[in-house]
Amino acid sequence: MANTYELCAQMTANGFLPSNHPNFSMTNPGQLIKELNGCVTQNFGRPVINAREGYWLKNTTVNTVVDDARVRVPDRAVMGGLERVEIAESATSEFIALESEPGTDSVRWEGGPTNRGKPRRYELRGNQIHLLPKPDSSSYVLRIWFYARPSQLVRPQSPTFTEITSVDSGVTDRGRITSIAGIASRQVVVNTLPFRMRQTTPAQIVTSVDRIDIVHPGGWHELALVSATHIQTGAGGTTITIGGTDDLSDIEVDDYVRAADETDWPCVPADFHRLLADLASMTVMVQLHMLEKAQAFGEKSGGDMDRFRDLLQPRVKNQARSIPFPDHVLAAISGGRF
Repeated sequence: MANTYELCAQMTANGFLPSNHPNFSMTNPGQLIKELNGCVTQNFGRPVINAREGYWLKNTTVNTVVDDARVRVPDRAVMGGLERVEIAESATSEFIALESEPGTDSVRWEGGPTNRGKPRRYELRGNQIHLLPKPDSSSYVLRIWFYARPSQLVRPQSPTFTEITSVDSGVTDRGRITSIAGIASRQVVVNTLPFRMRQTTPAQIVTSVDRIDIVHPGGWHELALVSATHIQTGAGGTTITIGGTDDLSDIEVDDYVRAADETDWPCVPADFHRLLADLASMTVMVQLHMLEKAQAFGEKSGGDMDRFRDLLQPRVKNQARSIPFPDHVLAAISGGRF
């Protein structure tokens, strides 16, 4: 796996950039990190959502409000990343999927201004889920499934072995979950509180103010929790009680608590971290007029992106296998080669 600094180091190595480059240096890697974030959004979001194989897929639950048909699409949802909306009579009831009803047909389900009942359909209006008809009770529970926008890469707070002494010595292990009190109590204990890094002077997350994410530091680098409220207690505030009702079953010991929308590791499978560094390197090379080198990296990266799409569609390989034969083996047999 690669954290933010390792990806930046790979970018400078790809372009043979000097360590004191005025715009793209490891000493002040802000512009390198911006290029990495842009590449994650521009290159990986579309294939993930089009595949619809559950990668980046999260859910959140909200209660309805009587006579209010509007429920906001989660702020962290990718544009076009709403998967489905489900409804239950209560928090302990079975969820049933609501059908989307776009266009003029929605009027038939909406009814008049005084019409209300259990929602049966929904329509997207701007960034709002509009329930049809509007709810007649606050006991209904909506479960919204959405593809979460990948967190922004920031300077790392957790070390990895980069073999770059000046980088490793400045990284502190923060926010690692050392124990879980239990899912029912919604409490985790961290070794030390993480910082909010997108500040002029990074500082510890603030109890009851900052929202938090929990991220897997390896493998597919999925988010186990997205934009939750929290309260800090215990010595040093290292016992964190997670607010809301979102499912916590994905959280494990050695996951990391981070300020919401911040991460040390790109939300891309570890196998493709080098691809991300290469894609971001291309944008830097174009800016520096290294066009031939950028073209060479583009040709290499194109094949890697195809491999990424192939691995997503589908992720579960449970269909019957097709075994290809050379043309000459079955040349005399009419029909296909499989």
